[in-house]
Amino acid sequence: MAAPGFASPTATARFCAIQPHLEDDVSLARFAAEAGVSERTLCRWLAAYRLSGIAGLERARRSDAGARRQLGPGLEDMIRALATRRPRPTVAAIHRKVATEANAHGSLEPSYAVVADVARGVRAARIAVATDAAAYRDRHELVHRRDAIAPNEMWQADHTMLDALVLDAHGEEVRPWLTVVMDDHSRAVMGYMMTTDAPSAVNTALALRPTRSGARPIRLGRSAAFPGCSTSTTVAISSLNRSSKPASR
Repeated sequence: MAAPGFASPTATARFCAIQPHLEDDVSLARFAAEAGVSERTLCRWLAAYRLSGIAGLERARRSDAGARRQLGPGLEDMIRALATRRPRPTVAAIHRKVATEANAHGSLEPSYAVVADVARGVRAARIAVATDAAAYRDRHELVHRRDAIAPNEMWQADHTMLDALVLDAHGEEVRPWLTVVMDDHSRAVMGYMMTTDAPSAVNTALALRPTRSGARPIRLGRSAAFPGCSTSTTVAISSLNRSSKPASR
């Protein structure tokens, strides 16, 4: 009888230890003396094998694996909370407060190394939010938003795939792409185009074609009456990540 190939080295070694008893009926007491393993351990391995097979010989995983067994309940959260205060205390100061709290509740006092490991493991973003929210916003959040102050100062072009099916040139069902050009100030739709082709600069130019022909814009939301002209100072194409300035007329 051979040990399964998927077994771990630990389970394989334990199986080899009880294999003479399973195959040749060698007494566990005799084999224990020769192998240097206690008879009680061999009996426990044999019982586990008969109950669960080779899986019973695997090393059992601790129920608290990955947890810090040197910290009492709530102490780890306390360390993290102290590490995000403003001004941020030193690790030594955090250790003194945590040790005082542990002694007050009769818990085991954590070592300096454990407290330092938890405090230094707090993410920098969490510390920045708690200690200097303005600096965090400058680095991780939006720091500038450009809004047009007049109609036709800036148009925006974007693309989206519609939740509908149409037939393409080959007669196959596909989802079409919609390209929309919108005035940033008035939210008026200056032009649009629907096609089965993927977004491109050519399709964006075709969506701008109605604005050249003098077509009346479609006004949405907070739009105000304004003369929709055929040129804009800036065309921002968000999906294509490019910006261009059309020639003035």
